Amino acid sequence: MATTFQFLFDNAESISIDTQVNVAQTISRDNTITALERGGQTWRFTVKMPDGISYETWRPHLAAIDYAGKSSRAGVEYIYLNNSGYVDWFTKYQGDAPTLTGWAGTLIDSKTLDNINPSTTPALGDYTLKAGDLIKIKSVDGVTQTLDYNVYRIVSDVQTPADRATLHRPANEYNATLPNVTFDVGPANVYWQVKMVQYPQWNIFARNQVSWNGSFVFYEVIQQ
Repeated sequence: MATTFQFLFDNAESISIDTQVNVAQTISRDNTITALERGGQTWRFTVKMPDGISYETWRPHLAAIDYAGKSSRAGVEYIYLNNSGYVDWFTKYQGDAPTLTGWAGTLIDSKTLDNINPSTTPALGDYTLKAGDLIKIKSVDGVTQTLDYNVYRIVSDVQTPADRATLHRPANEYNATLPNVTFDVGPANVYWQVKMVQYPQWNIFARNQVSWNGSFVFYEVIQQ
């Protein structure tokens, strides 16, 4: 499922990922702090491209990125973090399960995935999942969507025979009457649906080199 923006993620100089909840704080005259969560725990990606890559290298991509940068504000593009520069350390699966697709589980509340059942269960004492692993929900009670569902980060280790993990944010897929889900484990099986919200200007310098006056910013499109 390669897309136009994938070139940016695969060749970035740096990538910043923000999944923090939006919180509004006020401080009263007596120094009492009031905080209100505003939700919005979307994945937000800030991508900085290196300066100095030749225009000849960029040329096949610039027209497509220019076009996608405009059209994606109304539509959706897909991105992975699974190229060779990332999978060895950044998004690497840390557990011991040999098969990372077709897992099953139950959302017993919006942040708790229970009854985790890998396609092939690791040996006793091995890890099914570790904090930082990525999962993508694929179906809810057997119902799939064309674009699938959302991506979540695991925040607690799951050591066989344990079968419960905490998600980094509330799952939109949670439904008390339809709690059963299937999911895949990253990195190769996990992708995000995103919109570009900031598009820097590219410039040519020293005759045949491309520079950028800022970073690309992408926001996850949440599937309901």
